[in-house]
Amino acid sequence: MNCSEQIKQRLKANAKEIVRENPKLKNYEEYETAVIWDSLQMNFHEKSFECIRKNEDWLKRTQKTHSKVKYASEMQSSNSSDALLMNIFCYPKIFDWKSVRDLLEITPPTDIVFGWNPDCFENEKGGKTEIDLKINNIIFEAKLTEDNFQSKDKVTVSNYADFVNVFHTDLLPQTNNEYTTYQLIRNILTAHHKKLDFVLLVDNSRVDLIRDFYDTVNAVKCPNLRKRMSFISWQELIDVCGKELKDYISKKYL
Repeated sequence: MNCSEQIKQRLKANAKEIVRENPKLKNYEEYETAVIWDSLQMNFHEKSFECIRKNEDWLKRTQKTHSKVKYASEMQSSNSSDALLMNIFCYPKIFDWKSVRDLLEITPPTDIVFGWNPDCFENEKGGKTEIDLKINNIIFEAKLTEDNFQSKDKVTVSNYADFVNVFHTDLLPQTNNEYTTYQLIRNILTAHHKKLDFVLLVDNSRVDLIRDFYDTVNAVKCPNLRKRMSFISWQELIDVCGKELKDYISKKYL
């Protein structure tokens, strides 16, 4: 069983244990590798969801449809990295905790945007890109059970503005025809174009994704740009949160 499948089974087991302890959460569908809650709210901490309901852009973000389950949103799934991301960063006190601010190197006030479009690739083949989260001058890519960083044909990627100036292309993870860490490449190019920092959020067991991250970052030519790339595990982040959020996320995801 690979790293991704192990996490899926962990999340599914956690969800079933939460249901056992909380009969009010009995309404869900069990699939081979996930639990799909009957309502979106069941997949969120009540305080995080209350903040989401009050923010039109955040609420709209939760409505993305599930690619495999009809009549469900992606964030109703126990495997949703976006739901995990919003559970944490929509929590009302998240930046009241100095330990969180220090870990992420964020100074309030904070401008939090989910699904940010940097407009870096509007004129490129393949269309616009979407950044999972932007807070002030930092962009984040969130991974949980996703298998990889997606692949893209070399011809398309090679035509991105500044691609050959930013990367030693021969050092990038690749096959004969594709670059295999496409999402990381686009995040790094966004950081370059917009003068931002980039953070990968990932489970600490995902040695496969962490290895791909380092392989891609090591292909960056500019030392100053490389210094603006980092990864933080979900475990590290949750460990510095307050007890209420830490307990909820730990029981549900870790």
